[in-house]
Amino acid sequence: MPTVDLSEETIKKLYRLIDEDAPKHVGDFEISTALDKAKKLLDSFVKKTTKEFKMRNNPEESGNILIVDDIGVVTYQLKVLFEKEGFIVETAKDIYTAVNHFKKENFAFVIMDLMVSTEREGYLLLDEIRKIIIKDNLDTKIIVITASGKAEHKLKCINKGADRFINKDQGWQESVLDICLGREQEEIVEE
Repeated sequence: MPTVDLSEETIKKLYRLIDEDAPKHVGDFEISTALDKAKKLLDSFVKKTTKEFKMRNNPEESGNILIVDDIGVVTYQLKVLFEKEGFIVETAKDIYTAVNHFKKENFAFVIMDLMVSTEREGYLLLDEIRKIIIKDNLDTKIIVITASGKAEHKLKCINKGADRFINKDQGWQESVLDICLGREQEEIVEE
């Protein structure tokens, strides 16, 4: 292992870089501690940057997500939640913008509100996305979210090709995240 002779001034700069107060006396322990913390920060940065690079340059393996909801606070919350996990997120507030995004990019997941403006438009969006998935032989998963708990909505969405149907009950954002991260098993739909 190569050795480096670090001056006391350099060690104190290293402590400032890792957002800690430099010790008054710099000895072997302080040097080792500072270097370990700096290495952990650098490893974390490299891991995150590498993941983002792979996601941008390998769309077929990407974690790109399209979120479609006409309520801005919902798209904002989900965008922040997914970006913290390293996903690249696009948002749309209407079906036309959503379809245009979907035609231009390959998304691993589409998270769409059933009531994007109206229920009718939500079903139209679901149909359009399914047509593109089939035509282009994509592996995109569609997750429909809604505040409506009607069983007929769920059944109709699943029959039209949605992979999952999530009610906007308490904790629904975490449920969606778990699905996208593969932490939740597929739901069995009884017809």
